[in-house]
Amino acid sequence: MSCSCGNPAFVENPDGTFVLNKRLVEFYDGQSGLPIYQTCVECPLGTAVISESVIHKNGNIDQSNLKYSTAGATFILDPFSCVPCPDPNMYFDKSYRCKCKDGYKMVGVASIGPQSCIIMNPTLLNNYADVKFNNDRGLPISLQSIIFSHFYLKVASGCEYAKGEGDAILSTIESCQTLANLCVMNMYDERSIPCAEYQMIVNKRLTSYHGQEGWKTRMPWLYYLNDSNDVLGDRGIKLSMSFADNRGRESTLDFRLIKYSLGKYFYFYKQLCPY
Repeated sequence: MSCSCGNPAFVENPDGTFVLNKRLVEFYDGQSGLPIYQTCVECPLGTAVISESVIHKNGNIDQSNLKYSTAGATFILDPFSCVPCPDPNMYFDKSYRCKCKDGYKMVGVASIGPQSCIIMNPTLLNNYADVKFNNDRGLPISLQSIIFSHFYLKVASGCEYAKGEGDAILSTIESCQTLANLCVMNMYDERSIPCAEYQMIVNKRLTSYHGQEGWKTRMPWLYYLNDSNDVLGDRGIKLSMSFADNRGRESTLDFRLIKYSLGKYFYFYKQLCPY
């Protein structure tokens, strides 16, 4: 038994408004467990039902397993689900493509991953995707990184224009963490745009952790900003070390390898051999 909710067909040149869809809901017999009838329920505004007609008439199609991609996200054929776009400020238009709401700009590279919507560009924009290094002959080379192109605008904007309530706090922390990772991938080069943007944000933040000027609230710590004598003379870490196995002192260091994604995900950590 199967029925259709009569969702609107794909429109080649949409007017920019939301598509309105319904999803199938199936009811089952309590004793036999078999489906007895189906009905249609309206989807939340901005979501869509990925039907076979959408897959066959719109772009980025994988005919072998009926998957559909838009804005860097992949959806499967499912008449029972209302699916959202990858960013809360996106919506499905009448061409079943994800678009950013008015006032927002779409950023990111669809071939790398889900795209995002930002409302303001970060302050530093020029050549943000450039990665500079020396070749084996010591000559400087500059290349554009597709990874930097995908991440930078979203995370620099999210970190610079920090939000301070609810889930927005976690989003700000994740953005700042990824921005710092982009700086590290530039070998902490303060002339690179990700590092310069990071430093600019650090200088704007007022409160610090543990008396370290370079370690600002909700920011990763990449640079010492204190005077070098203060850094060398700091006794905040109470651990006492010794080259010999003396009572009350440590003679080994416990190293641990921690792996994160460039974005926000923690994968694992493991203990390395003590040295």
